[in-house]
Amino acid sequence: MGKNLLALVMGLMIALMGVEAGARILADLLGVSSYMQYDEHVGWKAKPGAVKRHKNESLGFDVTYHINDRGIRGVVHDQVKPPGVYRVVLLGDSNGFGWGVAEGKYFAALLEQELERVEVVNLSLSGYGTDQEYLRFVEEGIAYQPDLVIVQVTPNDFEEIQHPFFNGKAKPQFILSERDELRLVNVPVKPIGPKAEDFYDNSLPLPFREWLGWHSYAYNYFNEKYYALKRKTTKSKSAELSREVFSATSIRLFKKILKQLKIKLDDVGAKGLIVHASKDVSERGYLADSPLPVLDLYPEMSAYEQEHGVRLYYEDGVHWNERGHRLIADELKKVLQLTRATLSAVWNGPPSPG
Repeated sequence: MGKNLLALVMGLMIALMGVEAGARILADLLGVSSYMQYDEHVGWKAKPGAVKRHKNESLGFDVTYHINDRGIRGVVHDQVKPPGVYRVVLLGDSNGFGWGVAEGKYFAALLEQELERVEVVNLSLSGYGTDQEYLRFVEEGIAYQPDLVIVQVTPNDFEEIQHPFFNGKAKPQFILSERDELRLVNVPVKPIGPKAEDFYDNSLPLPFREWLGWHSYAYNYFNEKYYALKRKTTKSKSAELSREVFSATSIRLFKKILKQLKIKLDDVGAKGLIVHASKDVSERGYLADSPLPVLDLYPEMSAYEQEHGVRLYYEDGVHWNERGHRLIADELKKVLQLTRATLSAVWNGPPSPG
């Protein structure tokens, strides 16, 4: 009896290992493998040394990301800045990371390639909210001795900062205290809150689901199918759990985080610049009275699309394609070439094209 049970357990383990190995091979072939790993401070980071193929047939791209040994996309730079080098630290989400864009073609890489004695340390990562970007800067970015910190903003940043769990991942969160001061919660990061409860209520009922979500390709594959089926047969709570993206609370919280970032920048003698290309943010003035100067590139991108009859975004309307990154880089080059030392003192809006 004991030998039979042991053989059964061993057979099951071998079968599960085979399924996992097959899932990993299939994920690599399909271009959907993961390059993220759990981080207790910011939620997740890229795996150092990862090489990730990312294929999306519906949006029409097939690219490969190379993550350096520090968990950053791009060239490895010493933290001690060489004499005469102007160093930029980029904080952002998937657009800052260069989601869907080949190596050397996303705007952070273009800036470094095309500007003399300029180094770009790109701490952007897909899914990050502004709260995570700030924490990543404090944890890693300050050590790179930046002259300029660029904060790339996407509209969903305003919603992400309102939750400790978003898009299936746990994250840290800042909340406003009764004294209207920032207070960091959910560190070490763990899945908490209504969104986490809803997510796991509709996931495969297995033990160690959070661990499996970060480590098992097979679990993620089957869980995705199960989750989609569950959503079809069960009333979704997603809509009622979501919050207004551009609410007064989210805008105030967003600016509080930026204000805290500015304090850090002042402490280390660095300048700051917000970059975005959002119609909503541009036309409704959500970044008015921002603690940091704002480079609004929506007018330039909209005019370029109309004049040339090409799209600068993928069909999802959120992510910049290669042409979009080219334009973003060109506009940022104008700013950096205008002046490296006194950017915030002279900046009142986008420079005139050409």
